[in-house]
Amino acid sequence: MQTAANSVTGVTSATPAPSASAPSDRAATFQAVEGGGEHTPGGPLLVTAYALIWVLLFGWLVAIWRKQNAISSRIAELDKILDGKAASAATKTP
Repeated sequence: MQTAANSVTGVTSATPAPSASAPSDRAATFQAVEGGGEHTPGGPLLVTAYALIWVLLFGWLVAIWRKQNAISSRIAELDKILDGKAASAATKTP
């Protein structure tokens, strides 16, 4: 009954599985892989990454600059409106 429960739950015994190769069969030195399919040089990737970061930073600064100009012009409009209201209130008061 215990074996059936272990196979249902996926529990295995504590004995390790036999390895495919013994430690003495492994290579003791580095063996280069021949015929690798992908070779991407790091220089162009680095330049592209820096260029992308600078473009994003410049775009972000331009967006902040435009928003600041819009806020400044709105504040100037509100100052004119307040000055007009204050002047009209001063003329109406005897």
